[in-house]
Amino acid sequence: MKTNIFENSFIKKLKNYKDKYIVELCIENEKDLYNNFSYLNNKYSDNVKINSDIIEYLIDEAENMPLKHSLMVSIKTTNAITQNVDFIEKIIKENIRCKLLIINKRIRRSNIHSLILALIGMFLIGITHIFGFITKQYSINEFIIVMSWVFMWKAVDLIFFEKAGMLKNRIVLAKIYFSELTMDSKIS
Repeated sequence: MKTNIFENSFIKKLKNYKDKYIVELCIENEKDLYNNFSYLNNKYSDNVKINSDIIEYLIDEAENMPLKHSLMVSIKTTNAITQNVDFIEKIIKENIRCKLLIINKRIRRSNIHSLILALIGMFLIGITHIFGFITKQYSINEFIIVMSWVFMWKAVDLIFFEKAGMLKNRIVLAKIYFSELTMDSKIS
């Protein structure tokens, strides 16, 4: 599997930190790991999907940990699991990769929308200056100024406020994606 520059730099940053935050998943049997519909139909194939409750639990736990700590996922079961750690890690990463792609699309879309809104706001401010010289209708001029500031503020809101939440979610998902996975078949 090829890794890109982002993955390599993120892995290096995680290896530099000594502190690891451990998230324990305690399950009874192998069936609890997988989505019920995919497990029943494709028990021994590669099309098995991870249980969405597990992914949501990992996201909730990773959000609560400090950003500087790396993550280690420990799966503890009462019964032995037939699949190896690499397979479980692969299906977790597949699910997280899909979520990362969605967030990256949202960030890109937010950047494009904020650029368009800022351009519309600047265009409207330019129109007010032209209107100011041509006509003396102050009500239209003031209305256009207010509309231009609304467009400009929405662009600022998208860039600085909404994008910050999406970037935090991307960091949390990347932390789960690059986490270490261990498995213990006995709960003590």
